[in-house]
Amino acid sequence: MPHFSCKSVGDVLLKIMPSYPDCDLTVFCGHTHDAGQISVLSNLHVRTGGAEYGNPCLQDMLEVK
Repeated sequence: MPHFSCKSVGDVLLKIMPSYPDCDLTVFCGHTHDAGQISVLSNLHVRTGGAEYGNPCLQDMLEVK
């Protein structure tokens, strides 16, 4: 997703996350005109919020345990 976030960071995450199978990482990468979610690896997930000009909105709630 080089247009939504930093490709260099993505490359590093793709390289290191397989070494941490017991860890789960979710990357929140801002917003575009269409919301999206993808599991890049079984423990690496990416979420992008949707946006509409002049209509800001809450995307979701983040629960920290």
